[in-house]
Amino acid sequence: MDNQPKSPSKGDAPLFEAAWQHRHIQARPFLLFCMIQHLMTVINPQSSWWDRLTHHLMNELPDLQGLGLDLNSMGVIQGFEHWDWQIHRQ
Repeated sequence: MDNQPKSPSKGDAPLFEAAWQHRHIQARPFLLFCMIQHLMTVINPQSSWWDRLTHHLMNELPDLQGLGLDLNSMGVIQGFEHWDWQIHRQ
């Protein structure tokens, strides 16, 4: 992502707030997944999209480390699988 939007204000997205300090994370797809989920908590709070994505990333992602493709290369933030999006809804 060449053109970076202005970072959200402190407290706007508390679960992934630390990502705005890391260029590696900003340039990877995981942050986009976080933004999608942030929107989903408003659009459809009952959606299981994040749970399904988490399950896929943690259990079904093929082993592609030989190609340099793994959770780290996707910009995954440690501990994401334990995030509770519901308590951070505004």
